[in-house]
Amino acid sequence: MVKIDFTGRTAIITGAAGAIGSGIAKVFAKAGASLAICDMREDALIEAAGRLRTQFSTRVEPYLLNITDTENIYQVSDKVAADFGGIDFFIHSAGAASAANGDGGKFNDVSMEAAETLVQTNIMATGHFMKSVLKHMLPRSFGRIVLVASIAGRYGVDHMPWYGATKAAMIHLAQTVARSHAKEGITCNAICPGVVMSGMMKERMRLAAKRDGCTYEEAFHRFIDGWCPQGEPQEPQDMGNAAAFFCSDLGRHVNGQTLNVCGGARVN
Repeated sequence: MVKIDFTGRTAIITGAAGAIGSGIAKVFAKAGASLAICDMREDALIEAAGRLRTQFSTRVEPYLLNITDTENIYQVSDKVAADFGGIDFFIHSAGAASAANGDGGKFNDVSMEAAETLVQTNIMATGHFMKSVLKHMLPRSFGRIVLVASIAGRYGVDHMPWYGATKAAMIHLAQTVARSHAKEGITCNAICPGVVMSGMMKERMRLAAKRDGCTYEEAFHRFIDGWCPQGEPQEPQDMGNAAAFFCSDLGRHVNGQTLNVCGGARVN
């Protein structure tokens, strides 16, 4: 059995109070990494840190983060680097959900204000955060960056056009950073979750039920049965396993790649 050991490594994980982010944090904590977990929901963030400390014997520190505040992004990265003595891994799970920003219809039905919100939150914030961690990774000639994109970024999705566009852009950013800094010890990859029952996905199912005039359960089963060959949603820790592979020595020559963790729903 191959064991991944992150003892002595420090990981920043954004969106760590959410479903996917918390799943990633558990995998990295189990592997022994010291964790700087970030989220904008203070109470949920503190609770998440407490659970991780109780369950795993590793250092976990919470950092309140608003990814729409550019100054806050750089402040958090600098604080983590100072507190832990460096940054080895950056796993970016935070972002805006389409339904929460009015991007829940066909392209012409979505306001450009909603589109701009998604671009600022999902793209510009991602770029700023990568620059903020590269500032600390490049002098050490080592760094692993993993962006949590979405299967929606792999093909055109008629009911969430701008969300999908921002996730496609995240995939492109991962490829660009990978090629730009490969010789400086940096790898950058992306993960595309399929159906994980996060807050975003639950909101999508509620909207689908309303749109189609059915119950939440009917909308969920209709979606899963018609979309995912394995017939079941993925778990948050599945994303953590993928991120851990990218950050481990097993994936040291895997760079600029995007891994679909979607039960076979999309093949690239």
